[in-house]
Amino acid sequence: MSNLSFLSNVTLETVKVAEKKVSADKLPTDGDLRVFANGKVYPSIEFAKKYNLDFSPKVNVAKEGEAEQLEVTGNGLDIFKSSDWGMIGDKLPEEVLFITVVPKKEAKVDMWGSCKYDEDGNPKSSILTQGSNTFAKKTLLGYLATVLGVVWEATEFVDLKVATEHVMKSSNEVYHLPKTVSTGERKGQPDSIRRENLDIHPLVLAVASEAEGIEKSEAIADVAEESKDVQPSDDAKDAQAVADIQESTQDWENSLQKTQE
Repeated sequence: MSNLSFLSNVTLETVKVAEKKVSADKLPTDGDLRVFANGKVYPSIEFAKKYNLDFSPKVNVAKEGEAEQLEVTGNGLDIFKSSDWGMIGDKLPEEVLFITVVPKKEAKVDMWGSCKYDEDGNPKSSILTQGSNTFAKKTLLGYLATVLGVVWEATEFVDLKVATEHVMKSSNEVYHLPKTVSTGERKGQPDSIRRENLDIHPLVLAVASEAEGIEKSEAIADVAEESKDVQPSDDAKDAQAVADIQESTQDWENSLQKTQE
């Protein structure tokens, strides 16, 4: 047998695991969220910081003298369709996506509500690098296809923008948001959850990687952007197309404003 006595003087060094670097081409620059066709979602750095969306160390919320009680901090996102939202019903002329920021500690947070933590309560991932999101794969991709007209077969990713100029408010600050039953006999059936003190905004398209893969809804697209796409000419049809875009967009904004009054 070999003499391995030399091992007694060896000290093992701690291996430093390199942190994942944020890939600039994965983060949106002209929007708040970038959604890829494979279901990965990344926020802009500004959006993540503004709403405290990234994972952070758990904090001890136990009272003095009590056993340690670590709690998740920060916020996540809820995203849903107007047609599923009982509080708005059929008040809008066409389907709209809505988004709201909710505390991570709340139940059934759609996006970035939880992650894995180490034994010290530190997060093992960041929303700026992880990308993977079950809600996006199972639900959000479908929302973007059916509501905003995204054709995923021809689109690598889309950038989304929160339309903060429109705020959906209830008189008592209580909201019942649409959810889906995830377990039990009623799995897959519509459900709702009660939340309080929210700012709910429309979620609209900002930029798409493939212009031909996006069919922007006239009711939610920016008028100026649409006007660039439809160049007026001497042809009466082109002039009428621009007028129709402006009129439909104004109708949507007026209808949305009425729901807030």
